[in-house]
Amino acid sequence: MDVPMPIDDYQIYYVSNNHQVIFIRTIDGHIYRSGDEGATWEKQTDPSKMPNFKATSGISSISHTQVKDGTIVLYFLGSDYSTLWVSVDAGLSYTYCDNLPSFSYGFQMHPMYPGFVLSKRSNNGNIELWVGKDNGKEWDRLLDGLTQNSQSYWSIFPTTDPNRIYVTKNEQLLYSDDFFVTSHVIPLDGKRVLAFAIFEPNKFVVKTCADVQCIDKELYISEDGGKEFTLAEIPERDIASERENDFLVWELSDSAIWLYVDRGCVASNCWGDMFHSNSADTDFTLSLPYTKRGEFTKYNSVDGIYLANQYITKSSVPESAEAVRSLITFNKGGDWNLLRAPEFDANGQPTNCHLENGCSLHVHGWGTSSSFTYFYSVPNAVGLMVASGNIGTALDNKKDKIATYISFNGGVKWTEVKKKEYVPEIADSGAIIVMVVESGETNEISYTIDNGNEWRSCIFTEKYIDISNIRTAPGWTSRKFLMYGQRTVNGAIQVVIYQISFDEELPRICSKADFTTWSPTTEHGNCVLGKATYYNVRNQTCSYGTDYKPTSTFEKCACTEEDYECDYCFSRSDLNSRCTMECRVSGIPAPPSNCTDFYEVDMGYRKVDGDLCDFTMKGSVKPKGLVPCVTPSPPHSRLTGGLGAIPIIIIVSVILAIVVGIAIYVYKNNDGLRQYMTLPFQQVGEQTNFEQGESLVEEK
Repeated sequence: MDVPMPIDDYQIYYVSNNHQVIFIRTIDGHIYRSGDEGATWEKQTDPSKMPNFKATSGISSISHTQVKDGTIVLYFLGSDYSTLWVSVDAGLSYTYCDNLPSFSYGFQMHPMYPGFVLSKRSNNGNIELWVGKDNGKEWDRLLDGLTQNSQSYWSIFPTTDPNRIYVTKNEQLLYSDDFFVTSHVIPLDGKRVLAFAIFEPNKFVVKTCADVQCIDKELYISEDGGKEFTLAEIPERDIASERENDFLVWELSDSAIWLYVDRGCVASNCWGDMFHSNSADTDFTLSLPYTKRGEFTKYNSVDGIYLANQYITKSSVPESAEAVRSLITFNKGGDWNLLRAPEFDANGQPTNCHLENGCSLHVHGWGTSSSFTYFYSVPNAVGLMVASGNIGTALDNKKDKIATYISFNGGVKWTEVKKKEYVPEIADSGAIIVMVVESGETNEISYTIDNGNEWRSCIFTEKYIDISNIRTAPGWTSRKFLMYGQRTVNGAIQVVIYQISFDEELPRICSKADFTTWSPTTEHGNCVLGKATYYNVRNQTCSYGTDYKPTSTFEKCACTEEDYECDYCFSRSDLNSRCTMECRVSGIPAPPSNCTDFYEVDMGYRKVDGDLCDFTMKGSVKPKGLVPCVTPSPPHSRLTGGLGAIPIIIIVSVILAIVVGIAIYVYKNNDGLRQYMTLPFQQVGEQTNFEQGESLVEEK
């Protein structure tokens, strides 16, 4: 049998809303539990804890949920995919379930009733859908004849039956409210369904074939939980030499769907066009062509600001796999600009890198396989982002060229804080930023608690370790962190886990007098999305605290060109160029008799969705679009052209944030680290005579 989820890494699970209960799964499938946010640990994979657990067994995955009454339910799937343990008290006790169908995988917890869970089962190549009831004590087969690509989800929509299940089978989208005693087909004009995704509160996205051969693809979107679907309108681009390989729903943010359309690849480096929808999601406009696949992200703490990496092109094709530049938009993709490089490097030397000389800052994204430290921001650390990269004319992947950069003002200005690449974490809503070198063994950590005014170092152990990751609890409000890595002792790999707390370093919670206002408008002189937003941020060295929620006020601004984006079938040929028509649309005025290249029309621009600018205010303008004297050949249409059968990839911004959530707390010197530790480090696993302050698990 093909194992659907190999045990190839150790993982950390925060399973309670107060973040006190944590589980770690090691590479050999053993489980350890902490009830005090990582200060102490106890091994769970033992017959004294988990009934019928065998020494040769392991755990392949943990699924968990917490309901409103505080109940925490966890499912522990054995490494043989046929054994199951369930806990309904956050791991204080376990029940062994002896009737799990063999070769089960892919558990999905019910969003309302934790006693129910969906699971898939591989049965001699036939994929089946099962439901577990009564916390895994009862299992029923719902469907068979599925494939590895078949999708199944509980409904998350408030207007549907709470037990509704959506499934793709035989290229149809089905749903059932009675565990498939009866089922219904969502028609979608009779089209063959390839993939679907659902988003809270009521968004439903489905990709279908547009023709019998499935050469063309279409996107159906529902805004009412699947009651009615609308066929999305995506303009063709005038690039006959390229073909659309697939489209991917990349992100949902700022009331828009961001849609990535594949265009081509150089070796393993792929590029495409980034479109985004209007507020009704009925049509899309091109935001950024030649986007490097996987390298687009929202600046999570500020509305309307995004970063992306784009291939530098020549004659409408990328110059090379290495020709990539970083761009930023302050108006939700309406236009894009190069990142201004820092004036000085981390050693205080002038960078002599200026936009007018073709030099700018370039940072790594998710698609850069050689780099761990991609651009990283969290929702409640206002204005803050950390990234690794370089200054120059293009992004450089050479390790000796990479440095670590940080912005505290929404990406307007950047500071080079470290030579080399560092793994960052943002905590206490941005009050604490910690960095550790990304590759190689180390015993030193850098951190700041005053918005980068001072960076301090901490020697946290005498023995060097290779740090794998650093994490804080979800929400980025805690001041306690886990750092984990490994080292080799006598030829054996040992996992080391630290809990480090900043409770004593930042003991005082910020008061009202500790706050000031900050605005992106003040930084770069322009309003963002038609408003000057003023955020309340601290200006003293204090802790935001776990209850802090960012607050802001705003004032409307007059409308300028930055409040508009290219309309349907219009796009920019280069940075800061005007919106120019590239496919036919109705209502375009005829060209003047003396037209040579382009002529202006009162079309081609639309206000950015969510933009609040007031056109009645003095100084307001609306830009004019350009139309070529010779009409472009591609008509307006849905997305067409040899799209492959790759399923839609859904990566929502909040998930991006969770995936890259890594954290660690340290103190300004080693003495402080030892002195102020609220609880001593504990060994993860069986007690041995390791020095206090280090936690080890031997990996087999």
